[in-house]
Amino acid sequence: MNEHEEIIVAREDSHGPAEETFKLTATFNADIMKALGPTRVQEPHVVSLFNIMQKIARIICGQYHPDHWDDIIG
Repeated sequence: MNEHEEIIVAREDSHGPAEETFKLTATFNADIMKALGPTRVQEPHVVSLFNIMQKIARIICGQYHPDHWDDIIG
């Protein structure tokens, strides 16, 4: 296994399967967009919500890893 494959395997372990986390993130973000309306999507704090939803999807789909929580705090 090469270095790139090792990274992918490690990420899938901690973050969950990529397709699963992407689908969950998309669902979260669609719900945010629906709640806020399309005109607010470009506001910086709304974009940060999208990033937080990605971190939450990783927490749900993957294994516990403190880095996910550190990313949200940061």
